[in-house]
Amino acid sequence: MQKGAISVETQNIFPIIKKFLYSDHDIFLRELISNAIDATQKLKTLANKGVIKSELGDLTIDIEIATTTLHEWMPSITYNHFDNEFLVLWHTTGVREEGGERMYSMHAQRISPDGQLLTEEPFSIVESFGPERRILPNAAHNPSTNEYMVAFAMGQEVTEWDPFITVIESDGSPVHGPLPLSEELTKANHVNIVFNAHKKQY
Repeated sequence: MQKGAISVETQNIFPIIKKFLYSDHDIFLRELISNAIDATQKLKTLANKGVIKSELGDLTIDIEIATTTLHEWMPSITYNHFDNEFLVLWHTTGVREEGGERMYSMHAQRISPDGQLLTEEPFSIVESFGPERRILPNAAHNPSTNEYMVAFAMGQEVTEWDPFITVIESDGSPVHGPLPLSEELTKANHVNIVFNAHKKQY
């Protein structure tokens, strides 16, 4: 049997470990707990040997795990001629495992023409928690004011929806709204919006 040697540099092995080991959430969590336990055991050993003179205090390991499952739905996109960028919108739904509270919210992200994210995190649009559902956002841009009008559906029951609008600045800051488009129940859960540049109206 032939014997040989394998030479692996750290800059080559770490990306492999990151991709195939720590990308798995379960494995990552086990490694996190294992490393924390190893660290506390080492502290106790050093304290027993007299290396550490100070009080160790409480070495209990507390790990908080999110109990909310989120789903992102129905992305839409509009173009901002004034700033030469795109605005992508979508709605997020989820259920908190503690108490079963349903969550509904709308989010947006500014994107450059070459596909680069212009903000580190998406921003919320008319965020809502509780029985009201605010979903399916669509937007149109007004180049005269450099503002977006966002149309969406809101309702408390699956079969009861109403179209609403809200106005935000190009950076996502709220201007006014939300406002209902109809005083009567319409059961409209898909709302579209466009801007008429000739008449300067939505």
